[in-house]
Amino acid sequence: MRQVRLLLPLVLNSDKRRGCCEQEQRRPQAHTIGRRDLPQVSPFCPFSKTELLTCCRDIMRLLTALFIGMITVAVLSAKDNDGCSHITMGDGLASNTVRNIVQDKHGYMWMGTDNGLCRYDGRSVMTYPISEMGSNQYISSLMADADGIYVGTEGGVFFLSFGMGHFERLPLHISSAVTSIVTDKGGQLWVSTMQHGVWRYNHASGRSKNYSQGDLGGAVSQVMVDRDNQVWAVSNWSSHPVQKLNRLNDRFEPVKLS
Repeated sequence: MRQVRLLLPLVLNSDKRRGCCEQEQRRPQAHTIGRRDLPQVSPFCPFSKTELLTCCRDIMRLLTALFIGMITVAVLSAKDNDGCSHITMGDGLASNTVRNIVQDKHGYMWMGTDNGLCRYDGRSVMTYPISEMGSNQYISSLMADADGIYVGTEGGVFFLSFGMGHFERLPLHISSAVTSIVTDKGGQLWVSTMQHGVWRYNHASGRSKNYSQGDLGGAVSQVMVDRDNQVWAVSNWSSHPVQKLNRLNDRFEPVKLS
């Protein structure tokens, strides 16, 4: 009887362990199933993992190609719409050789070419021939003023008034190319030439003076006025390439360059 009592707990415990083992076997062993053993990624996805990865790679390649294409189109479009225009004789320009470009107060661009003065309004080109110059329409220099455009030629300086619309020849005895035109703070016009030195002209009074004697010579590359209203003359052919105006003596004096 004692032996039966001892064996009964063992049998009961054995049955419990067997029942627990059976329950454990019925439970899905998620931790023992590898990801590679899954036949499908999701019960709702009809593709295998390999097929899904291949599809994702193809989509990424397609998106990359589309992105590169969009960048390329944007760059090319920016180049075509960057606000720059190529103006040639085909657009009405008098010559493809442009010597000077200035902009007036109205926003028009004026171009001095080897064959005439041209104005560009952003859409079309208009030519302004100087009838007095005949067939020689070479424009050597330009300067924009509040009232018009000063035009330097090989036969003197002309003024094109915005209001009048015709050229006025300035009373300066110039028969060579005008290399530059500037104004000082007093409103006086300064003109440099290739053979006649520098001219000063007061448009209001009509008075003028020529500075060509002495070391300044006849050939002056450019005349300039700085912020202190000092007038400078530069020459590539003089022993003193830089000279400044001595207003007290009213003459140009050489500047020593160290």
